[in-house]
Amino acid sequence: MREKKIFSIRKKLLIIFGTLITVAGVIQGSLLRYTLQQVLTARVNAHLIDKVNDIALFITSDINGDFSFLRGFMRNPAMKDPSVSFTEKTQIVRRDFGYADSLNFFNICDTKGNSYYADGTVTFVGDTDWYKSAVSGVSFITEPHISTATKKLEIILAVPLLDSDRKVVAVLGAGLEGTVICDTVSDIEIGKAGNCHILGSDGTTIAHKDTSIVEAQKNAMELAKTDRSLTSIANFQRQALSASSSGIGYYTYNGKKHIAAYTKMQDTGWTIIIAAPAEEFLAAIINLQKMVIIIGIIILAVTL
Repeated sequence: MREKKIFSIRKKLLIIFGTLITVAGVIQGSLLRYTLQQVLTARVNAHLIDKVNDIALFITSDINGDFSFLRGFMRNPAMKDPSVSFTEKTQIVRRDFGYADSLNFFNICDTKGNSYYADGTVTFVGDTDWYKSAVSGVSFITEPHISTATKKLEIILAVPLLDSDRKVVAVLGAGLEGTVICDTVSDIEIGKAGNCHILGSDGTTIAHKDTSIVEAQKNAMELAKTDRSLTSIANFQRQALSASSSGIGYYTYNGKKHIAAYTKMQDTGWTIIIAAPAEEFLAAIINLQKMVIIIGIIILAVTL
């Protein structure tokens, strides 16, 4: 009877203390994981927002550099000489422009909307957004679009040519390959498997390291209407496009949860997004959770 009673008490003590240790370990581990997750998430969010803003400044600076390069042709005296025809001016600029032949087109427009090419061709472009902006004195870059003339994907850069009185006397337009901005974003690294991409005003992808996405002019929000697997990313992009300031969001793609930061480029209105699998940034939490479980098991075993 005495031996049976001692065994019963020992068994009860094992159950009681084992339960207490387990509950305490679970609570302590959960609190630790929650606290670390909050701290780490805040740091990751701040880091991603800083990075996406830096990228926006870099791309804006790159575009402004192209504008400055094109405006530099105005230093040629022929540009301000009214006796030189616009066709001749275009020919002069093309000779000075080392890689003009690699462009989709290159022209100089008068203030009436007529566009003059080096071969003597004249077309009317006065109804285009890029011309209207440049002739009003504001440089303009279009989103990638299919050219009605060449049937190719292109981006147009347009700058106003000013005289000594800062009056617009002509507009210089240059048509580039539509994937030219992809070269810039493809060099940007976000973690091991992340990427940087840019959305146009309607959500169409206008820059991505996978140029086929840009060439196909894919729009996740439109594709999600028939492809439910894109619903999560479409909702995130809708959030990014409607936001007036930088922010953080999450979406699931190919079965993986991604964390992403977004911001708008002030001059163009384009939305820059950087994204990467969340596990890349939150791996420390997963490792901590495993460590807490292992330590908890060891403590429970030693205590018992």
